Amino acid sequence: MIEVHDRTGAAVQSIEEQLTRRGFRCAVVEEELLERSGLFNVYATRCAPVAAEVHDSADGLLRKVREFCSALDTFVASTPAPLILAIAPRSSGPADTALDAAEQQLLEHASRHPQVRSIGSREIFARHPVRDFHDPHSHQLGHMPFTQGGYAAIGTALFRAVFSVGAPPVKVIVLDCDNTLWQGLCAEDGPAGVVVTPAFRRLQEFMIAQMEAGVILAVCSKNQEADVLAVFEQRPDMPLRREHLAGWRINWEPKPDNLRALAAQFSLGLDSFVFIDDNPLECATVRAGCPEVTVLQLPPESDRIPAFLDSLWIFDRGAATREDRERSQWYRDNSEREELRTAAPTLRDFLDGLQLRIAVTEATGGQLERVAQLTMRTNQFNLTSIRRSEAEIREMLKSGATCLVTSVSDRFGDYGLVGVILYTAGADRFSVDTLLLSCRALGKGVEHRMVAELASRALREGKSLIELRCRRTDRNEPAREFIKRLGSTAEDSDFDLELPAAALADLRYVPDEQTAAESDTIGHRSGFGGTNFSTAMQRLGDELNTIEAVVAAIESARRQAQPVIDPNGSSPAEDANSLEQSLGTIWKKVLGRTHLSLNENFFDVGGTSLKAVVVVATIRKELKRDVSIITLFECPTIKLLAARLGGSSDLGSAVVAGAESRGRQRRNKLIKRRTA
Repeated sequence: MIEVHDRTGAAVQSIEEQLTRRGFRCAVVEEELLERSGLFNVYATRCAPVAAEVHDSADGLLRKVREFCSALDTFVASTPAPLILAIAPRSSGPADTALDAAEQQLLEHASRHPQVRSIGSREIFARHPVRDFHDPHSHQLGHMPFTQGGYAAIGTALFRAVFSVGAPPVKVIVLDCDNTLWQGLCAEDGPAGVVVTPAFRRLQEFMIAQMEAGVILAVCSKNQEADVLAVFEQRPDMPLRREHLAGWRINWEPKPDNLRALAAQFSLGLDSFVFIDDNPLECATVRAGCPEVTVLQLPPESDRIPAFLDSLWIFDRGAATREDRERSQWYRDNSEREELRTAAPTLRDFLDGLQLRIAVTEATGGQLERVAQLTMRTNQFNLTSIRRSEAEIREMLKSGATCLVTSVSDRFGDYGLVGVILYTAGADRFSVDTLLLSCRALGKGVEHRMVAELASRALREGKSLIELRCRRTDRNEPAREFIKRLGSTAEDSDFDLELPAAALADLRYVPDEQTAAESDTIGHRSGFGGTNFSTAMQRLGDELNTIEAVVAAIESARRQAQPVIDPNGSSPAEDANSLEQSLGTIWKKVLGRTHLSLNENFFDVGGTSLKAVVVVATIRKELKRDVSIITLFECPTIKLLAARLGGSSDLGSAVVAGAESRGRQRRNKLIKRRTA
């Protein structure tokens, strides 16, 4: 669908010509609502003759794919906006190995661009199965090849992709244990007595897949710690192992308190947490005590768990970077750091014991995907919280900007690439566009080293000033506190700060300035402006976990949105003959109405050209009657259409002729709008 913000007929004609030259058949449909908003919808599908020419040979098809990939490269290079590329399923028929190979080549090429989210034709119906997705009747009539369920599956896949592009990432999943990870009570049944049914196994495998994509797994359970850990240690048949967990809180304390403790341990905001429990009381307690957390209650019937999980958009993720895959390992290693912190008398002793290694270097091309990801994900130590795609960062570098990246490791493991500075050089200064540091490296002096290295570079290039931009958000208090320690006295929420490079080049972190307790508080501030997906995700998992349920919800919404139209005393469809009743049933289904009279005009009660195609296709399929779109335009009421299909003359030739004349006038009016 292409929306054209131009109501001139010339614009529409130009679009049709362009698409037709590219081998598309176009149907431009301008409805009354679209007319008022000034939008045109252009629906395009491949022309059969052109498709035949394209498929003359595998070489010809692959040439078209290469042309498309070249166009895709050009588009991605010209805009930082994310792009969703979806390949609709082909109609049922014999396998086409050439098309399969072409699609695979296209998807592989698109995967090279991090900002492109690709959806293959098989992926759509693998995730959203539809029993009958192809409709040959509507395809023949109006080039609408799918059933209502088919379109719902495609639309759901697209909206999931849009959601995954724009939604804040899930960083931590916290799981209850009894009747959540397994069936039974570990304290009463013992490790051998709890049952891991196929549904619970599926849940554990799902969580491991999330961990491998970079999500941190933790457990929060009201139990004795020894009882829970014994299940992990003594049940080799469980996919989820103790080593998969980055932390746990197993005690009898309120779960909101335990979640806050986990947030402090991980130095992450509660708004990035998802909590999963089977107990409705515990779920309600967490919703009340930690409103930032997305809370999900498992269905009471365990066999519904797989469908529940598969329906949760919040767990959809793009391609994982190397840092994503290593993140959970870092947090699992972090327990050893916490032991050192506890044993160290002072914060200085703790940092000395870590044996930190910090490297600040210019970014390479292969690191820019991670740089872009950090701009999207880092909230707390981020001076401006500007979000940038990889394409936008590459464009900045071409325009003269410089990107420095910071990597950190210690004696317990590798933190990975955790810091970014984007800046431009002026006559006497470096102007910093972005300065950020991942929360996992906060409180260790890494930010001081980054700024000192930037200042040293400035001095080497003859620049005397460092200009820092600071923009207040609801989450970047740690960054603002750091700026204050550098000497800022600004009270405004947004400000620019100029500091001498010579002074910053000597910047060093003094651990005694901050107590160990203060360092523990960094990282668990407020949420994403109050964003919480608990209600929406719960409904998706409970109610909208099949395409049939999605279609029913769409129809229900349509019925609620339909205005009440006075039938002017016309006889209700329930008093009609059998053909009229059958037509009435079809019209109600397509229009989403519960009541229709025999004499209501299809186009006055919510009918559109596209819905007319669906009505005609359904009549052909279910009633086995030969009817065309033109017939519906000429006979736009149930009574008139039934009379035409039944060959009845009881309405009188004059009435039918008059109705057909009005139908032709309306059809011509709709057609003329295209070029008016």
